[in-house]
Amino acid sequence: MNKIYNSYIKMYKNLINTYNYPIYNSHKESYKQPINKIFQIGFNKCGTRTIHNFFLRNGVKSAHWENNKLADTIHKNYNNNLPLLTGIDKYTVYTDMENVDTQIYAHILYYKELDRQYPNSKFILNIRDRDKWITSRLNHNNLKSGKYLITTMNYYDYTEEQVINMWINDWENHIRDVKDYFKDRPNDLLIFDIEEDNVSKLVKFFSPYLDLNEDFWEIKGVTK
Repeated sequence: MNKIYNSYIKMYKNLINTYNYPIYNSHKESYKQPINKIFQIGFNKCGTRTIHNFFLRNGVKSAHWENNKLADTIHKNYNNNLPLLTGIDKYTVYTDMENVDTQIYAHILYYKELDRQYPNSKFILNIRDRDKWITSRLNHNNLKSGKYLITTMNYYDYTEEQVINMWINDWENHIRDVKDYFKDRPNDLLIFDIEEDNVSKLVKFFSPYLDLNEDFWEIKGVTK
């Protein structure tokens, strides 16, 4: 009897792995309605680690930055005509998809292609006060290459003022483009102000698909 039981358990685990269902904590059940992937497509220093940590603590498989791996892999896959998440498709949530060293911002470059390749996915446009975001970026230290500002200045041979102006343009253009792209699909895009919105807004948006516990919300990665 134990042999039969163990064989069923093994077969069940193999089936789960084959279909790449997300792994939940013991207090979790399963999706209420089918959902594919969740992509955070706002900028860094807008609560990306907080969002990642919230999903992770709720038992949803999430990846954050991964030492540039997320951005690099997506970019490489695009250039090689492969599905964008090839090699990193075990996650449900993807946050902070950027590489400042090579200026690859996958959340800007590829969000439309991610939408096309992974239907029934949801997107989070995380925002905050723009000037506070600029200040936070100016004070941010990248773990691999040092100060975020200096890395960007060196890459483009820009002055600090030129970098700030570029960041402002990136901010305005990307947010406008995302809002326009999803204007007729309010159920696919959550605009979430990390400074002003309560986590209940995020929980409500995903409630048809996931049971998320607000108690797991904790601010992470703050740069003054």
